[in-house]
Amino acid sequence: QVAAYRSLSGAQDAGASLQRSGHVIVIEPGSDKVGALWRVYVGPLSRDESGVALVRVRSLGFKDAFLKQGI
Repeated sequence: QVAAYRSLSGAQDAGASLQRSGHVIVIEPGSDKVGALWRVYVGPLSRDESGVALVRVRSLGFKDAFLKQGI
């Protein structure tokens, strides 16, 4: 998971940035106790690719990105 946004446009902007860097992205709608939430993911990735992708995504400014298995 790269990031989570309260607005769809924020998630789409982040996704566009990641796509320009060559990543495949998925935006998943959801919610939490506060309200609507859009999560931005990179993938699908193999286990071998995931570590390298995490380092690359963090270097793009998504410092809180983390690995999540299967969505």
